[in-house]
Amino acid sequence: PLGQRPAVSLMLRAWLALGAGVCCGLIGMRRAASLGCRARELRRWLEALQRLALLLEESASTLPRAFRQAAMGTGLAAESLRATAERLEQEPGFTAAQAFAQSGMDYLGWATEEEKGQLTDMMAGIGRGSLAMRRQAVDHAAEWIGLHLRKAEEKQRKDGKLALTLGWTAGACLTLLLL
Repeated sequence: PLGQRPAVSLMLRAWLALGAGVCCGLIGMRRAASLGCRARELRRWLEALQRLALLLEESASTLPRAFRQAAMGTGLAAESLRATAERLEQEPGFTAAQAFAQSGMDYLGWATEEEKGQLTDMMAGIGRGSLAMRRQAVDHAAEWIGLHLRKAEEKQRKDGKLALTLGWTAGACLTLLLL
């Protein structure tokens, strides 16, 4: 009984040290995964905007229908465009920018303020002007998103590996320190 206490204490201490180390590693993995999510969402927006540009060029459908057709697949870009289309159908007097601000912005939690502003500007451009001007607004946004996608992919490549390495290295050091 009295001699067992130190053994239990050492075993508990080892498990807690190991748990702390694993937590550090998991934090690094989470950071690397968040960088991947950002790049994935930018890629989905780029693909949706490219489809939207083609649909606008055909000019065969209404704006809500074009948004729905451009929102093929999954992801927050598709959800944002679907929500904007739904708001436009519910409120016929709304512009695309108003509908996006009230419904589509809810799906942009991953985006920076600059990216949100770019998409809002695009929606304002889609809502007025000639077909060529609408297409230009979408093309400009797609080009801008494409540039930021390349930057996000590069950041994911570099910082993702760094986050994993630092997380697991810090975890190993912390485990050794606590033992």
